[in-house]
Amino acid sequence: AAAAAAAEAALQAEWQAAMIEARLLSAEAQTRTQEELARNGLVVLEAYYGDVQEALRTVGSSAIERRSATQTFSDDEQHRWLDVRVPLQYAVVDSALSLPARSKYSLRGFARLAYHAPDAFGATTGGASASGGVTGAADATTRVRCQLWIRYQLASNVYTICVNDDDPVKLGMM
Repeated sequence: AAAAAAAEAALQAEWQAAMIEARLLSAEAQTRTQEELARNGLVVLEAYYGDVQEALRTVGSSAIERRSATQTFSDDEQHRWLDVRVPLQYAVVDSALSLPARSKYSLRGFARLAYHAPDAFGATTGGASASGGVTGAADATTRVRCQLWIRYQLASNVYTICVNDDDPVKLGMM
């Protein structure tokens, strides 16, 4: 019980740090949005990390209005997803977004999710098992694969992608 409480406290601290980081990135992300709009470049309209199906159910997949940094994270206590539009727009450079082929939780404005928490045996869980089932931390019956879902505009076209957490992302004019 003490280890679980410590893990939850660490997870909460990471989420708080990511929220602060998102606020710090917000002004520059807005500037980059305006620059990209002016050149018909890459604009991140929506982006969710973690349990994207839960995120889309919660906010609605057509909710393109801009949310404040205080609404960046899922409001459930299980930390199943977060809104990462601001950090991803901040990462857009010259109408391109490139993310590495590794877990995204260490990127600026992202946070470790419940999926990444060590289990009782010290192993990190969160992907598909060798048998094809989905693994997870606290409640394996409700876990899904951690993903990154992005709706973006490039020129006058709107696209949507969804990738697994450890997949690379290359969007825009490369």
